[in-house]
Amino acid sequence: MDRVYAAWSELRTSLQEAEPDALIVIGTDHFQTFSYDLMPVFTIGRGAELRTWGEFGSGTKRLRGMPELADALHADLVHSGFDVAGSADMRLDHAYSCPLAFLTPDDSLPVVPLSVVAFVPPLPPLARCRALGIALRRAIERQDGVGRVAIVGTGGISHWVGVPETGRINPEFDRHFLELFERSDVEALDSLSDDTLVRDGGPGAGELRSWLVVLGAAGSMGARRLAYEPVDAWITGTSLVEVAVA
Repeated sequence: MDRVYAAWSELRTSLQEAEPDALIVIGTDHFQTFSYDLMPVFTIGRGAELRTWGEFGSGTKRLRGMPELADALHADLVHSGFDVAGSADMRLDHAYSCPLAFLTPDDSLPVVPLSVVAFVPPLPPLARCRALGIALRRAIERQDGVGRVAIVGTGGISHWVGVPETGRINPEFDRHFLELFERSDVEALDSLSDDTLVRDGGPGAGELRSWLVVLGAAGSMGARRLAYEPVDAWITGTSLVEVAVA
């Protein structure tokens, strides 16, 4: 775990040195905000204030949003052919609050959350998620209200939760995925099917869609692995990587 915490510290320093004006956090909701009654494929949080659920001890907070940036990105993505839903009050679960606790512990950086469905079919193919990232990059470049924008993707890697195999981790799958991601083998990544993800990475591996959005937004230049640990206490294969930007 020490290597994981050290990697968080390195990423926090890197983020601070980049001096972004806003942070886009891409994750998935775990049936806290959305449900079977309404499960959008892609959703952007447009609120000026973002409340967290605080489940699993993740902490209840009120984070600062950036509605002007969210609205600009929302409109641009829709005009680019992505039917992204917009939410004025999209509450955030641990997929957002946990990484933010490490990256911006003082909550000083405005946040725009982007949710990608990961558990309830029909699920967007990984290639579609990477394409969303490419469109997101273009939308950021076209808006003129915010200067520097950083992007974080959360979730994964292998974990089995809520099934008989709960607690299982597959380091072999994790390392294979990381190798593909690090060298930006987009052909191999795009071809990963839902069946493969669930079979080899468990139901939680569907969250890797967030990683593909970030890879597309960064220009698919690869990434640098800072840490990987199969952490039994967290019942997940845990890795932190820094994505290269074109």
